[in-house]
Amino acid sequence: YLGVSRSIPISCGTQIIFASLMGILLGDWVTPAAKIYGFAALVLIIIGIIFTSYQSSARETSATGTGVEGTVAPARRRNAQWGKGIGVNILSSLGFTGYVAVLKYFRVNGWDSLLPQSVGQVIGTIAISLILFRTLPFDKAAGKNGIGGLIWALGNIALLLSQAAIGLAVAYPIGQAAIIVSVLGGVYINGETKDKKEWRHTFTGIAIIIVGLFLIYLSSVNDTH
Repeated sequence: YLGVSRSIPISCGTQIIFASLMGILLGDWVTPAAKIYGFAALVLIIIGIIFTSYQSSARETSATGTGVEGTVAPARRRNAQWGKGIGVNILSSLGFTGYVAVLKYFRVNGWDSLLPQSVGQVIGTIAISLILFRTLPFDKAAGKNGIGGLIWALGNIALLLSQAAIGLAVAYPIGQAAIIVSVLGGVYINGETKDKKEWRHTFTGIAIIIVGLFLIYLSSVNDTH
């Protein structure tokens, strides 16, 4: 509905907001100092994400043109549908942050949650595929995506363990620093390109995110449980 350049910053930003609010409700950021550092960090991280996702107007115009075979670039085939796009993003962010909050609320150990989580994901994927797409997700493309799934699993394990150790309001925002990896990986691994203005915005955004993460650390140091 929005395209990657618009959707990812919204997704990361809403996940940070929801995770922090859930963390506060579940006992994180108790002291006034922790709240001040924490909310200041959230603002900086969101600003940094906006900077890292910046796309120059020239590139935006180029992306809406035709490809080498005269076809419209897939990501730009239609105008952004903001209502649907934001709605789906919010639903996604609630799901991503909600399941971690549920584990914290019921004090479920991260390791103990992995097997039932995996079973639920497999059943859920098959059910959604059959109901919405009327097909089973077992083909060559699914096998290749399994590699990405293994990498995601490592990140998920780290998130579950870290939120148990340092709190949801701290662990989840720090996890969103993955946008730094995605920006650099997109260029050096996927072969994407950036012009000079985009690089300036990217490095500015990364620097702002790092400052925000340091404030998250200060919020943890000044917090009491």
